[in-house]
Amino acid sequence: MLRWQHLQDFQLICNWYFSYLYGAIANCPYKIDTVSFALETRHGIWAAQLPITPKGPGKKKRTFGAVTLQFVDGAEGRFAGLLLVPDDAPSGGSPLH
Repeated sequence: MLRWQHLQDFQLICNWYFSYLYGAIANCPYKIDTVSFALETRHGIWAAQLPITPKGPGKKKRTFGAVTLQFVDGAEGRFAGLLLVPDDAPSGGSPLH
């Protein structure tokens, strides 16, 4: 078992190993390119993560599928307290549906 004091050393070893094998982590054949979306409201956080796929024969064009945001239960955002609350807004933290 790795002790928490050596966690930083573990990251350095992994980075060195991948750099030694592939030149960079980006060249690793096991990598998965993804795109992430997060929407923070006063009712909670909605998030989605999708793989990026090539679009057409060229290497430059890439795309991702339809985005379906999911409510992240138990997550708390940093900026929700900065959002203005309208006078007629109901109080409570129930998620939007």
